[in-house]
Amino acid sequence: VLASPASSIATTTASFNAIVNTLGLTGTYVFKYGTTALALSKSTVVTGLPAAATAANISKAVTGLTTKTTYYYQIQVTTAGGVSTGAVLSFKTN
Repeated sequence: VLASPASSIATTTASFNAIVNTLGLTGTYVFKYGTTALALSKSTVVTGLPAAATAANISKAVTGLTTKTTYYYQIQVTTAGGVSTGAVLSFKTN
């Protein structure tokens, strides 16, 4: 799991991005986010990942953010092999 910089950042929306390789296992992913790096209290909907042996870019659009606010986010991937998390990244809404 490799977190990628957020994109499409606007006043109340952004897209969270990551690169994921499930090593041939099916799984799920969720982006956790919040306004402090230690309290990622919100999350996107859990989304399924197909079994793949190559890396795939994934993205999840998020709405309802607050204008001119710094957000922190992290991806969490779960497969039969366990749970992997990416680095915590940040961005600021416009």
